[in-house]
Amino acid sequence: MAKQRFGQVPLLVDTSNGRNLAQSAAILEYLADTVGKFGGSSLDERLQAREWLYWDFDRLAPSIYRSRGIRLGFRKGGPDVVEMYAGDCAAALAVLDRHLAGRTWIVGEGVTIADIDIYGVLGFAGEAGVDMAPFPQVAAWMQRMEALPGFRGPHDLLPQESVVAA
Repeated sequence: MAKQRFGQVPLLVDTSNGRNLAQSAAILEYLADTVGKFGGSSLDERLQAREWLYWDFDRLAPSIYRSRGIRLGFRKGGPDVVEMYAGDCAAALAVLDRHLAGRTWIVGEGVTIADIDIYGVLGFAGEAGVDMAPFPQVAAWMQRMEALPGFRGPHDLLPQESVVAA
């Protein structure tokens, strides 16, 4: 709590200036600004990327994370709740699938924090029981993300000793 006022992950500690940042969108925006990459190549792209961040937190992430939690047993929910989240997820994925038609990336001609953020959620889709088959544009985009140099999946990024400690 001393470093992350919400008591949640993620937490970014910037040792160069002592700044502690919470919440994925704030962290992604900060990193894009700090490293000068992934923020978009223009003001319009920057704004669009941020719109997608907030869309994700509103429309996609809750259904994926909550369904995953129910399936893994650390969140309660019966069949009606699971069905509701599945419908919410399918509706969000349909929006993203339509948007990706004819595009390589979510915003502009290169990877932005929108791609990084949304992939970060969809990396858990399998554990949430989400069938990606009805969303071929999303599936193809995910493959492009996974082919990027230095790509690591969510389970590859968290040290196993951290998983055991949790």
